[in-house]
Amino acid sequence: MTTLPLLAPPSLAAPAGTAPDDERAELLHLLRSEAILYRSENQPVLSRDGSSARWMLDSLAVTLTPRGAALAARSLLRALAPFEGRQLATFGLTGVPLLQGCVLQGNGRYSGILVRKERKAHGSLKLVEGRLDTAEPVVMVDDSISSGHSMLTCARRLEEAGFQVEGGVCLVRFGYDRGTARMLESGYRAATVFDIYDDFIPFMDGEPDYPLNPTKQLVPSAGPGQGATEALHPAALAREVMAEYLRSGQVLRAPRALDRVYDGDGGCWVSVRRRSRMHERPARSGFWHFPGEERGRVPEDVVRAAVQTAGQLRDHPDPLTLLDECALAVTFFGELEECTVGDLDNDRYGIVVRSRERASRMGGALPRMPGIANEWQQYVHAARRNARLLPLEPHLLYRHTVEKVVEPGVTWQPTGVPAPPRRSWHGDVDVAGPVAKAARTLVLREIGAAPAHGKPIRLSLPADVVGLFVTVYADGRLIGCAGAFGDDCGARLTEFVPAAVHDRRFPDATATDQVAVGVSLLSGRHEIGQASPEWVVGPTRFADQALEVRQRDRWGFVLPFVAVTHNLTPQQYVLEVVDKAGITRPPYSWTRYDCATWLADESGVRQMRHALPVGAPAGSSTAERERLEGLLLRYTRRHSVPRDEPYLARYDVFADRLHTGAHAARIAYGAWIKARAGLRREAADDLARGHLRRDPDGWIGDSIAESAFVLLAELELGPATGETERTVRTIAARIDGHGRFATHREPAAAHEPFQDYAPGQALLALAAAAGRGIDVPAEAVSRALRHYRMRFRQNTAWGAVAWLTQAYAAWGALRSDDELTGFAFEIADRAVTFQSRKNGGFLNDHQRDAPGATTALYLEGIIAARSAADRVGDRTREQRYRTACTSGLAFLDSLVYQPRDTVVLPNPEWALGGVRTSETASDVRVDYVHHALSAVLGLRGVVGVDER
Repeated sequence: MTTLPLLAPPSLAAPAGTAPDDERAELLHLLRSEAILYRSENQPVLSRDGSSARWMLDSLAVTLTPRGAALAARSLLRALAPFEGRQLATFGLTGVPLLQGCVLQGNGRYSGILVRKERKAHGSLKLVEGRLDTAEPVVMVDDSISSGHSMLTCARRLEEAGFQVEGGVCLVRFGYDRGTARMLESGYRAATVFDIYDDFIPFMDGEPDYPLNPTKQLVPSAGPGQGATEALHPAALAREVMAEYLRSGQVLRAPRALDRVYDGDGGCWVSVRRRSRMHERPARSGFWHFPGEERGRVPEDVVRAAVQTAGQLRDHPDPLTLLDECALAVTFFGELEECTVGDLDNDRYGIVVRSRERASRMGGALPRMPGIANEWQQYVHAARRNARLLPLEPHLLYRHTVEKVVEPGVTWQPTGVPAPPRRSWHGDVDVAGPVAKAARTLVLREIGAAPAHGKPIRLSLPADVVGLFVTVYADGRLIGCAGAFGDDCGARLTEFVPAAVHDRRFPDATATDQVAVGVSLLSGRHEIGQASPEWVVGPTRFADQALEVRQRDRWGFVLPFVAVTHNLTPQQYVLEVVDKAGITRPPYSWTRYDCATWLADESGVRQMRHALPVGAPAGSSTAERERLEGLLLRYTRRHSVPRDEPYLARYDVFADRLHTGAHAARIAYGAWIKARAGLRREAADDLARGHLRRDPDGWIGDSIAESAFVLLAELELGPATGETERTVRTIAARIDGHGRFATHREPAAAHEPFQDYAPGQALLALAAAAGRGIDVPAEAVSRALRHYRMRFRQNTAWGAVAWLTQAYAAWGALRSDDELTGFAFEIADRAVTFQSRKNGGFLNDHQRDAPGATTALYLEGIIAARSAADRVGDRTREQRYRTACTSGLAFLDSLVYQPRDTVVLPNPEWALGGVRTSETASDVRVDYVHHALSAVLGLRGVVGVDER
């Protein structure tokens, strides 16, 4: 018998040269014309709840035809390409032809599963049918997803049968925020070919119009009558237009020009605030111009924004009187420029976030808004609060310039606009330096370290200085602080110095102490007025601005560096001011000040930022790396203690207080880093601690993380032993049939967040073991590598970034597997888009006050990706990651305590080399020091190459 190859009919095959977009367009045409079933007298259409609907999607009218089935299958196969799963499942009837088409045209890649709605009542009694493999991930296939009920039911039944469900694909989704979002929230990936609102409803009669840019409201057209006055200030034009619209309902014709040229390519907004209570905003409206949209002339945009804003006042009993009581401002946005989170700069740009899944869902944030201290907070405000994007919702991010034009003579709130240029004297040592030197001279005289009588001190302060405060340090200890406000504050320096030197809250200085004196010059007084402490957190730039509170005869004032030295949160900083004033209940009256602080010591004068002197950068990234390595090694060695002493985990620098105790996994990680750094005795001491003792069953500690780091440390310290191999078997045995690690000895302790960390650590340790020739179960590892690739692509958790990147790069090198190496690149490529171009730190919600010390953790992963890129010859990526490492190194340098800081450190012996948790905190966690040390060790021989 002759066996013939199975061929598809010629009419079903894709014509030579047919583009995917052409096939998608053809399929969409078929679905629009053939698959929309309308209600009629003879054809009822019912919703799931039994109510009558006007129409429904009837995909079988297309997918049960030869051409429709072929087109639908090929479209779904393109949607399936990024998924790992090779088993396709469907639930119910409408997905059957789709599943069959994908199996037939999948070139042997896929097999199928049918999930019944009810168990078969006879025969096999099966609920799940097909050639089944529970070790292979499953992807669900259906014609549509609306509420997500069918797909989630299908997923539940598959999981009850022992399958791992990766996600689902469909032809048409009925919006994003119901079914698709529910799937993502439940941990499943989702992909679709068409969206009912984008691809169908705009082309159907009788359906409502869904505007793609809802900020552009429908406003009446300008009539043929009176036009607006020519060459007006934008706010004056807005007032004229609003008054006419509120008076007559007519829209004035836009003038040909304004008083000058304004950049409004990105949009225009009009704000209305009460003159008597500037924080109260009765109305604000306007619109964005997205790339590719039509835009009007700038004067036309002002008119349109003014009419939209006036519409918000029309419900007021007397809108014209209200308008007269208010001041106006017009804000112009420059062209919207697509960017990444790392490109943001809260001091310069406003931003707009727009959903990729729901084009009409959007939100923005201006620069330096109340309560927004940095770029990450600005991004979160725009994306989550204003755009109300759902978790994991794909979106576009834009930045734009901002120009706010306020009515002449009106004092507007100073927020929501780019930072003004620094006052010329803030960074000028020639202005502040003499004041700091003079204060130090007076302090030395006061403590007897200099002649009591010398040349008279004459000071000249900038005219806008409204306050002066002196802070005295002796051998790094805070001795006292004193000062006052007023036009004569410079002349009162001789009064402030004795008060600071003899501040009763602190011990006195002696003539033999090393003395440093800080001078804080206050300017830019801004009267906030009465507000709650919670509200004041917003408009105060944390750790940069001084804050004052008053209530009758009670008064409190705190300089911004106190937030850093006391490790306060923004909320705690405000409450510290209240506590200092002794105020126990409202009302609270607030004032804030810009603050520039300069420090004078025996070496000269330096500016201070966040409680520390600003240091000079190293001459090169190589010098920077070497400097940091020495400092980090110093701290690690100084804070390592013998195995029988409590582990030193944290150091409060300005309180000079050590804290003991740490999680066993962090102790084990530290041992590995110490071993890599050559601190072999210290590493051995940590491995000998009781926390890391092996149990008879092979367990170390409570989770696989402890075993993973002990394994890495032992392999770094010497050859593998029988105990080492037993640890390898213990870790590998925790991988189940789907590739998921059981992270804890006790299942009740295995909370889902551990899946972000421990599996990557375990896979990295197993790779190190395999590299030493230890037998590692290859099949189990392959399952795990597939599982955690699927998991990260669904949730992109920051906790997994460093560990998965290192693990996949290591296994990619061991197996010469481009797919594994490529996934390490995938993670690293995503991560660097969140690295601030402004300072090199990583912006995310993994750390409360990011950017901070977690930057070192991510650099560990980026360094592994750089090494992999170098190995495979990907020069573009190698340079990208090298640049990221160099930038991140500079950021870490700003967090590390260095000799430049000793004059303000109570105990430099313990502090030097410590890594602050963030720029606005002062405490040191030893695990962050270890992460930073790991990063600089990984950059040996890397940074500085090809330096210019």
